[in-house]
Amino acid sequence: MKKHAIQVVKWAISLAIIAFVVYRVMEEDPQTFSRFRNEPKDWSLLALAFVLLATSVTLTFVRWFWLVRALGLPFRLADAMRLGYIGYMFNLVSLGSVGGDLFKAVFLAREHPTRKTEAVATIFFDRFLGLYGMLILASGVMACLDMTQFGARAEDLVRVRNFSYIATAVVTAIFAALLLPYFLHGWLIDKLCSLPRIGTTIRRLVDAAIVYRQERHVLLACVLLTVGLHGLNVLVFYFCSRALPGEAPPLLAQFAVVPIGLLSSAIPLPAAALGAFEATMDFLYRRIGVGLETPVTGLLVTLAFRVLSVALAMVGVGYYLRRRREVDEAYHAAELEEEGLPDPADDIPAAATKSDVVTP
Repeated sequence: MKKHAIQVVKWAISLAIIAFVVYRVMEEDPQTFSRFRNEPKDWSLLALAFVLLATSVTLTFVRWFWLVRALGLPFRLADAMRLGYIGYMFNLVSLGSVGGDLFKAVFLAREHPTRKTEAVATIFFDRFLGLYGMLILASGVMACLDMTQFGARAEDLVRVRNFSYIATAVVTAIFAALLLPYFLHGWLIDKLCSLPRIGTTIRRLVDAAIVYRQERHVLLACVLLTVGLHGLNVLVFYFCSRALPGEAPPLLAQFAVVPIGLLSSAIPLPAAALGAFEATMDFLYRRIGVGLETPVTGLLVTLAFRVLSVALAMVGVGYYLRRRREVDEAYHAAELEEEGLPDPADDIPAAATKSDVVTP
């Protein structure tokens, strides 16, 4: 009951934010939605945006595949695509509380009952490297951007730039520490690993980090891949803004703010931060649209991105329908995991656990 109440509250917050953003857009420009209905859209640019989005999303699954194989877990690229798209579907169209990351972690852990912590660690490192690549791209472009061109709203963008610089520096320090010898050793790590109940889990996570440190080329390749795929995400927003009524902000300005805006999609609200994501992107588009006679509305651009994302999530629906029973079992296990309850599959001996993902 408590879990359902929390979900209801989260959906209420999301819908309230959407209503507020729509109200603000209508208050500032009452003709926004009428122009959207009546003026022509460039469907070819929207189709191009969809292709770029599909490429970007698929590359995130390639990154996860590299991280899983770096730990020596048997895993196929086809399995990464299948689980990745099902997880993507759960992130966007599921009404439940289980997100795509938790589903993938539980599914992979069930397939590797003796190496569950390492399987979960792949999700953690995948998200960490995704964040790092996003910040690198945003900070690099921010450094090249002339803030004076945005007039009175430049002050807000300067704050965004400073945030990106600080966040990039912090994450860079963490990433560098993981690559340095002896960082994951010593009395503090030993103390943490000896803690009751969670010490064993910490030790396995540390061991996974040590393995990744020995696979520096995999981590660096993942970072470079991430910078590239986030560049594709920026192009998706750029072509959506070009396809809709209104003037699109310059490409360089979008490269600076879209990666920062995408960070808001990690806020724990339903459907990939529904409401918070739209509000953040609309705020940023208002700042970079200064000087344009009829700037495109950031809310509409973000909603177009949402529609393309949901359309792409239908690939996950196809995978789900093909393996519905297996996916439902893993989803139920993820719900138990979220509630802190044991998974019945944990009582099954490893030798008796049949795997459709793992191949010899």
